[in-house]
Amino acid sequence: MGFASLSSSSNPKFSKALSLAGQTSVLVSDVLEFSALNTASFPVSSRQFVETIQSQPLANRDLPVIAFETLQDTSSSSATVRATQGLLGHQFNIATVLMPDRRKTHIRTDYYAVPPAGCPSRLAVLIGDDYRGLTKDSKLLSRVAVPADPVKYRDAPTIDMLASLLNVADTRLKRVAYDLFGRNCLWMSDLLFYSVVRQYRSAWLAEGAELVPREPLERYMRGRCGIRETAAACGTLNNAVSFWAQLAAAVIRYIAISQDAPDKELAEWVEAWDQDMLQSKQRRQREVLAARRSESDPTEMMRLQSRGASTYKIYRKVTTWY
Repeated sequence: MGFASLSSSSNPKFSKALSLAGQTSVLVSDVLEFSALNTASFPVSSRQFVETIQSQPLANRDLPVIAFETLQDTSSSSATVRATQGLLGHQFNIATVLMPDRRKTHIRTDYYAVPPAGCPSRLAVLIGDDYRGLTKDSKLLSRVAVPADPVKYRDAPTIDMLASLLNVADTRLKRVAYDLFGRNCLWMSDLLFYSVVRQYRSAWLAEGAELVPREPLERYMRGRCGIRETAAACGTLNNAVSFWAQLAAAVIRYIAISQDAPDKELAEWVEAWDQDMLQSKQRRQREVLAARRSESDPTEMMRLQSRGASTYKIYRKVTTWY
């Protein structure tokens, strides 16, 4: 992504442990129905992740995303980090998904100038239960999390909705090229993060919700500032040269994009996300109706079970999830 690629993003390398962590994660090994993710070497493409989630039984797609974050690379091996004294670096997102037994799995998304080895997409997904391993040599820029109250999880996005957002991102990437000083990893991580923040702001503004840093994120959710100002504030909070750091960050982030483009583009993403989620909701409704019919129709039950989606999983379990 910028300078020397913002440097890790041009030649990403992952340890063998991280490449295999997705297979043994709680999400993949214990919760999801068997899929290509069970034997995949990570990172995988966003498309493979989306297709896997969308093919799952309804209950599995309803797992809540209880936190969403943006982080920045701080590795001393990054030429960009060294050149900017840590002001800039590769950025990525982490989504934390809560399992039915209250264990957690984390989903990391990165946007690269060149696809990682073995991954056909510049938008790549890592999965793992080890948060520290997934975020090694990085610092938190921004985070939203629902209150630690199961009732509040109803207002949070689900893993199905996260897959829907990545579907929008993947589709739009086919129409735009990676741009060192514009559509880079900062652009992608911002659009993913602020799409989630905007779409589910009622969950993040609820009493007891976690906002880091609180003041700029709350201002954004209440419509008092735009993405550029908020992202720059989150990236340089408590910086001794905050004014100049924020100015530099804003210039580097969107030097090739007009002043209000990030917010206009976000509105387009959210609109496309709404449409994608509507289609997902319609699929869900059809599945629930089919499950209800199967309770009194043994033939229908057998058909659903042959697809790996038992009545209990796609109907009973989803109605008792919380």
